Amino acid sequence: MLAENEFTPEELRGEADALWLARVPAFQGVLAAFTTRDTLGRGAAASFRGGVPDAEGRIPEEFIARVCATVGFPYGRLATCRQVHGVTVCRVDVAERRWFDRCDGLATDLPDAPLAVFTADCVPVVLWAPAARALALLHAGWRGTLAKIVAAGVATLRDAWGAAPAEVSVFLGPAVGPCCYVVGDDVAREAEAAFGRRAAQVLPERDGARRLDLHRANELVAQEAGVPATNIYRVRACTSCDAALFASRRRDGERAGRMVALASVAAAPPPSHG
Repeated sequence: MLAENEFTPEELRGEADALWLARVPAFQGVLAAFTTRDTLGRGAAASFRGGVPDAEGRIPEEFIARVCATVGFPYGRLATCRQVHGVTVCRVDVAERRWFDRCDGLATDLPDAPLAVFTADCVPVVLWAPAARALALLHAGWRGTLAKIVAAGVATLRDAWGAAPAEVSVFLGPAVGPCCYVVGDDVAREAEAAFGRRAAQVLPERDGARRLDLHRANELVAQEAGVPATNIYRVRACTSCDAALFASRRRDGERAGRMVALASVAAAPPPSHG
């Protein structure tokens, strides 16, 4: 990846201690934020009270509403997913508070109609098609990554709004890095099946263990889908390593809270009559 396409958390950190894509020129026209452990107040206890899923994997509404209020997204217009680690991407045509069942991606061209996904090591992915003024927000864990949900997101933008893949920009948010993501033979075999001769790029080996590089895997999927490498961006961070800033299920287990990735199409500026 080009060095100028990588951003540290501190380069993106802004209001409410979230990471904002407003700092990335390719995403002008998008309002997008990735929450951190400090977004709802300094310290893990303040930030993640209420952010732990229940036994059925549901995120409490009170927590979601509190996050929206803190970062400035309209909760009453928010669409969210009941995530299942698949590749289904649902189109959002009405700006209202709604859960979409059994999907891991949402897409819309409605202004001020935020989308949200929840992560604690998986990759939150923003896809932006500026000419169509349409975006998709995806949740990419190892299953969704290897099943190529990013390609499904690119296809949704193309089929629904005519967005050419070559014009799409991709941002990969905070996720567990290969430094901390040791995988077994079953996952490694699936990665090899998904990427063939390029599998070594997503399965680095260190200290005798194979690891999965989720960011690199999603970069390759985006390129396969027709997105130029120069249009792919990411935050340079590992959620498991940085306990002060990010939630991590691999590090903290079932008690881990969730980070929220939010994105919406910004309202278009009024036409000039000068």
